[in-house]
Amino acid sequence: MARRSLRAKLHREEPLDRPPETAAGTLGPGSSDPDRAELAAFVRLNVAEVRTANALVLAWFRLGLRVVTLALYAYAWLRYQEAPMPVAMAVNSAHILVALAVLWLLRNRRAVQAAIYAGAISDFAAVFIGAWRAAGRPDAETGTVYFMGVFELMLLFAALTLPRRPVLVFAALSSAFLAVLAVRSEMALSSSGLLLVTLVAFSLAVTWAGARMVDLAVRNAVEAYTGRLIRRHRDELQKAQDALRAAQAQAETLTQLIVHDLRNPVSTVGMSLEVLRPIVGPDGAEALEIARDEVGRLADMLGDLLVIARLEGGMTAGPVSVDLARLLEGVARAAESQARAAGVRLEVRTAVSTTRLDETLVRRMVDNLVANALRYVDSGDRIELSAEAIDGGVRIAVRNSGPPVPHELRDRIFEKYATHGRRDWRNVGLGLYLCRLVAELHGGTIAVRDREGWNVSFEADLPSQPG
Repeated sequence: MARRSLRAKLHREEPLDRPPETAAGTLGPGSSDPDRAELAAFVRLNVAEVRTANALVLAWFRLGLRVVTLALYAYAWLRYQEAPMPVAMAVNSAHILVALAVLWLLRNRRAVQAAIYAGAISDFAAVFIGAWRAAGRPDAETGTVYFMGVFELMLLFAALTLPRRPVLVFAALSSAFLAVLAVRSEMALSSSGLLLVTLVAFSLAVTWAGARMVDLAVRNAVEAYTGRLIRRHRDELQKAQDALRAAQAQAETLTQLIVHDLRNPVSTVGMSLEVLRPIVGPDGAEALEIARDEVGRLADMLGDLLVIARLEGGMTAGPVSVDLARLLEGVARAAESQARAAGVRLEVRTAVSTTRLDETLVRRMVDNLVANALRYVDSGDRIELSAEAIDGGVRIAVRNSGPPVPHELRDRIFEKYATHGRRDWRNVGLGLYLCRLVAELHGGTIAVRDREGWNVSFEADLPSQPG
């Protein structure tokens, strides 16, 4: 017990296989959320593109309509000798000039918004002039009904190119103008009311249609933006993963080189301690024995690191016929002196003779489980090594009567560098992780289970390997 107290004072049970601390940091440009301002600008750009495309189509329609109208005027004058009205000719000619200017601006992407508004205003202005002149004729009521249809067509065009508020303004002006025309045309009150109700209903419908168009444009813009964002972040993530894999490969290579180079100095220190054994006096014998044990422990850890590197690198099992009783008894003999010094009784119990396993790896797994048990048991405790047949394989267990493994630690005790807040369960880093790798290499599992009569039971269920 005095030796164990001295060991605790020297080392305070600090784990030697703890991973280095890593500083927190960002993952780069792809780690933040998408910028809402950027998304809003992208949506506005796409909506503007849709409205510009609609306006360009309407500009061609506007120009073609007015050219056809002038052609009809010319045909009537030449065929029937009916001179067109000067006002009508002037309005059509002005409208053609505006249509040409709007078309040129839209095609050259200059003053696009001004061009769209100019086209819409010229359309309504031409219709206002035509309707006002038609209201003074004998067939004014028929003309008013005709121009109401033209107003509705102009509102539909406006809804395809303008935001909702300007469309509502045009709709209100058109309704007010039609009300004045109805009075000027001396239409019946019922007919005037029907015209206004129809125009208002149509105005609301085309305004809704314009809003729906914007919604669709926004949806398409968001989908396009999201797709572009996903592709960009996917590329960034792939680059980060490639860089991480390269860094991990370099780190693993460096670890193997360091571990390999450390084994020789550690072996030299161990042999030097053996040479010093007969020289030191009684006062230094205990410290020398502790140093020798710790050097052995360090050598085992270096060996574990090399084996883990090979297992993580794709090492395959080399199954041979293994006498499990002989294997477990060999592990017990190797640990007997340490168990005797700690006052712990080692027992071996086997209920199966031979099976096919990778003997070297399985022995290392059992060695680590026994070393882990010796770290936590006290004088008077027991450790049992057992092997029993299970369906399709064998169960190898190392049980002890020391303190039980905390339940909150059981799910992650076999993880690499696993740690726990309790002082007496912090040294669980690489040894148990190696045990898990060995079990998984054989296609098996390892776990901490509850068994009657034992506080701790590490059990590895290993299928027998094919010959």
